[in-house]
Amino acid sequence: MSRSFLTGVLLAAVLGCGTSDPPVRRYHTRGQVTALSGAGAELTISIHHERIEGFEDRDGQRSPMASMVMAFGAAPDVPRDLWSQGAKVDFEFDVRWSKQPTLYIVKARALPADQPLLLTKEH
Repeated sequence: MSRSFLTGVLLAAVLGCGTSDPPVRRYHTRGQVTALSGAGAELTISIHHERIEGFEDRDGQRSPMASMVMAFGAAPDVPRDLWSQGAKVDFEFDVRWSKQPTLYIVKARALPADQPLLLTKEH
């Protein structure tokens, strides 16, 4: 076998052996801020969000997510003035299984205070 053929096979094998981390997934939902902690890059925002129908679990299986309170981080370019307890927001977040914070808001906008949301009580 030629050296270039073996190099090509080796390169294909190396490129094919990526990490086993699931790909980053982006979701859109709405919710209400329930708590804040930390500051700056360490800010954690707890949001009671609406049901997310198309959610995929770590294994890539469709697993709709019920309405619940979850803790999110936020990208630096997301306006910090959106985050106050009781505020209603429309937002997009990434699920990054191999990074912290795992749930990372990348885009958000304020909703009117009287905006109805479909939130279920947690058990």
